[in-house]
Amino acid sequence: EKLQKLTGDTQSLEERMAQYQEESNRWKQKCMEKTKMLDESTAHIKELQSVMDEGMMEIRSKQENIDDIVAEATKEEKARSKDNLQRLSDEYEVLIAKKSEKIGKLRTTLRSANVKRRQ
Repeated sequence: EKLQKLTGDTQSLEERMAQYQEESNRWKQKCMEKTKMLDESTAHIKELQSVMDEGMMEIRSKQENIDDIVAEATKEEKARSKDNLQRLSDEYEVLIAKKSEKIGKLRTTLRSANVKRRQ
C-alpha cells in the first residue's frame, strides 16, 4: 500500500513536472516571439533613424544654400543701394549747382537793378 501511494505520488509529481515543463516552454516561446518583435522593431527604428538623418542632412544642405542665396542677395542689395545713393547724391549736387547758378544770376540782376536805380 505504501508502495502504491509512493508510486501515485511519483506519478503526480511527474505530471506536475510535465505541466511545469509545458508552461516553461510556453513562456520560452512567448519570450522568443517578443524578442523577435523587439529585434524587428529595433531594425525598423534604425531604418527610420537613417531616413531621418538623410533628411536632416538634406535640410542642412538646403539651409546652407538658402543662407548663401540670402547673403548674395544682401550683397547685391547693398551694392544697388550704394549705387542709388551715389546717383541721388550726384543728382543733388547737380540741383545745388543749378540753384547756386540761379542765385548768382539773381544777385547779379539785383546788383544791376540797384546800380541803375542809384544813377
